[in-house]
Formats: sequence, C-alpha cells, structure tokens
Amino acid sequence: MRKKNLCAFLTSCATLIFCLHTSALEAQAVNGNCWGAELLQLGEGGQITIQGDTSDGATLLFDFPMGGCVIDTVGLWYAVEGTGDWMGASSCGRGDFTTKLGIIASPVITSWEQFRKQAPRGPPAPCPFFTTVVNNCAADSIDCSDESTVQWESEQGRLYIIRVQSRLINDFGAFSLTVESENNVVAPENAICLGAEPINLNANGRAVVEGSTVLGRPFEQRLPGCPIGDAPGVWYSLVGTGSALRGAICGTDYAANLSVFSGSCNNLRCIDTGTTIQRPCDNSEVQWDAVAGVNYLILVHGFGGTRGNYNMRIMTEGPLPPDNDGDGVPNDVDNCVDTVNPNQIDRDGDGVGDVCDASNNTDNDGDGVPDVRDNCVDRANPDQADLDGDGIGDACEPDDGRQVPSDFNQDSQVNISDAVSFFGFLFLGQDNPACYAGLDFNGDNSVNLSDGIGTLNYLFQGGPQHALGTGCLRIDGCPEACAP
Repeated sequence: MRKKNLCAFLTSCATLIFCLHTSALEAQAVNGNCWGAELLQLGEGGQITIQGDTSDGATLLFDFPMGGCVIDTVGLWYAVEGTGDWMGASSCGRGDFTTKLGIIASPVITSWEQFRKQAPRGPPAPCPFFTTVVNNCAADSIDCSDESTVQWESEQGRLYIIRVQSRLINDFGAFSLTVESENNVVAPENAICLGAEPINLNANGRAVVEGSTVLGRPFEQRLPGCPIGDAPGVWYSLVGTGSALRGAICGTDYAANLSVFSGSCNNLRCIDTGTTIQRPCDNSEVQWDAVAGVNYLILVHGFGGTRGNYNMRIMTEGPLPPDNDGDGVPNDVDNCVDTVNPNQIDRDGDGVGDVCDASNNTDNDGDGVPDVRDNCVDRANPDQADLDGDGIGDACEPDDGRQVPSDFNQDSQVNISDAVSFFGFLFLGQDNPACYAGLDFNGDNSVNLSDGIGTLNYLFQGGPQHALGTGCLRIDGCPEACAP
C-alpha cells in the first residue's frame, strides 16, 4: 500500500508541475531541464567551447544539489563523459549577464546510455539520483576578466551533468562555456591527511594561512558527531603548545568550514567541527585545548560540494591550567589529581574520586569490576565497553541505543521495506522514524532524498555502504534495536 501511495504522490506532483508550467514549456529549450541535458563531445586537444543563451532556459523547480549557491535561477544543462583526468569547466556571460556553474553526478546512472534510458517522457522532472561533485557560488565578472570556473577529478567514462545558471534570480542572457580535460593538473600534497602542511604559530601565538580547496580531496571517513560531508578539503597539522586555541575560517568565494582532530590519519578522533554554513565568510570556528607536544590535524573543507579560496586564522586563547593526569580536568577542580578520571565519579561524596579512593572497593553490580574502576556501576558490564570513549560504559548509555544504520522499521536489518518507509516518511508524512540520525546515509548531517537514493543504490546496485557502516552500533538519541 505504501508503494502505491508513493507512486501516486510522485505522479500527482509531476502532473501538477506540468499544469502550472505548460506555457513556459512551449518556449523552453530541450536542455532547459536536467533530463534534456545536451551531450558535449571534447574535440582535438580535449576541449570544447560552445555558446548558449539562458533566455531559452528554465528556473529550477526542484531541489538541486548545488551546495550553498542560490539555485532558483534560470539555466541550461549539459553533459560530458569523464576522461579519467582532472576536468575543468569555465563560463562567462556576455554584456551585463553573469554566470555560475554546478557539476553533478550519480552513483546509479553513470553513463550517457543509462541517462537517456532513464529520462522521463512528458513534463520536466528532477534528477533525484544526482548529487553535487563541485560548484562555484562565485559568478564571473562582467568584463569576463574572471570566469566562473570549476575543476574536478573525473572517472573514465563516467557521466557528469553541468548546469550553467545566472547569478541573479530572473536574470538571463548569452554566455560561452568551455569544458576541457586537464591532464597536467597535480593535486597539492596536503590534499591527503598524510601530506598535512605544518602550521607554526608566531611569537604572539597566532598564524594566518591562505589557500584553496579547488584541488583538494573529499574526506572519506565518517566519524560520529563530526558531520563533514563530501566537500573536497586540504590538511594542516599543528603541535599543541599547552594553550587553548581557536581556529576561524573565511571562504572568500565559497562556504568554507574546518574541523580539528587528534590521533593519526588512520585513527582520527574528532575534537570539534565548525558550524555547517552555506554562505562565504560566515566565520566558522573551532576551539580546543591544545595539550603541549600533542599533534593535531586540521581539515579545511566546505559545505556540500563547494570548494574555493579561504583565509584561516589560528589564535591562542590563553594557557591551559595545570592538569597532572591529562584527563582534561584541571588540577584545581580534579577530585583525583594524579589518576585519570574524566567522569569525576565520587559515589561516597567525600571529595575523593572513586578511582583513587582506597576506602571504596565495593562492586555494586557484581560484574567483577570494582566500583572505583567500573564505568557502569549499577549495571553489570564485565567487558567495560565504551564505544564513544566518554568514560560511561555502553551499558549505561540509555540514549545511545544499538542500531543498524538505515533500519527504519527497527527489525535489525536493512532491506526494501526500510527504503519504502523512508520515502513514505519523507514525502507522505507517514510514520516518523525511531532513529532519525541513523537515516543520514551519506553522513552530511541532514536527512533528505539523497539518503534514500543512497540506500537503494547500496541494496540493488552494489554502491557505497552507509557512512556509519553496516554493523550494529550505538547511535546518539536512538533506542536499542539490534537483535540479541
């Protein structure tokens, strides 16, 4: 029944849009909507330049993944097949008309043949299987001295869809578009974590770094509590000086963000990540206590698939108070100064933490672990498992139930019924999910159509798995739902 309702809902939407926009369709170019994209064939030298006019285009009627750019503007659509090298696209409007560019690709529809086969007949429809590869929120200059440009690392034969759009709502005009294969592009060393560029603070405890994520690489790990998404980024490293540090970033032509980690590139632990922003220069910030001698890794990235130029500032906020045992609790308030106890548990209330209170050797839950060392005193957990490392045993985390990610109907497995329920919730207002956070398939800290598509692609096309994996794990704010 849910499948029927969903199909009926989508059909109704398409019919409504057709009725509302019949007059606009009469004058619209074929490539005025996504499925009508015009295929561009690179010529000799791996390049092609075409002329177009968005007067023949259409305003976007659907949610299109172009990161932080304004998307409800007039535009035209093109397609190109990847060469296996870096590729670039640049556009420039004529007269006082200015352009912006967006590139999308699909994990499901990867070739031109598939794309044409999937193209719907009749009224225009969205391209829901596509997500952002890269976009440029900054438009070209009126005199074309600066073009709107994007670059991306392409896969051989893979289909990429290009949208040329106006900078302003209800603006349109003529433009030129150049697409080329750039086989001489070399990504910077710090495009990967192992190549992180060192940052050295000056005598005042400050540093200013300017750079670009244009040739960066997406962050491929998914860490709980650290929503980064798939925007390309570059890496920096900084050795702690025993001070509290603050990092602030401003994207001069895109929505920049940053995240800070401890640990190694193969075992990162997220300390802080900036607010997910959608406009340039929102000054996203991170703050952390930089323990002397500890190496920290900083990732500069963006919102959605955006990339561009940035200015990052690192500032010392003041020395850290003494902390003998390094548990993050300063000596003057630590109830066990020389023994690590970040949770500061003191069950007998004598001011001495349980871990160093010789008078407290009881075992309330009888699990064989004395209370002074037990991370879950009132519930037996002999394995002392603590997945999130917060000092509280998993058995005592009532709000962090074990879940299989994307398991909408809470039966400890993921299949087509979960996908159907997901779309019913998203589009028809049906059953709310018991574990909302677990539905974020691509790990971008939001739940939307792309997550449902990702689930279907994983189930039926052998696509990438959920950002959190496929096994049973604890997810913040979710009930216990794993089979015993």
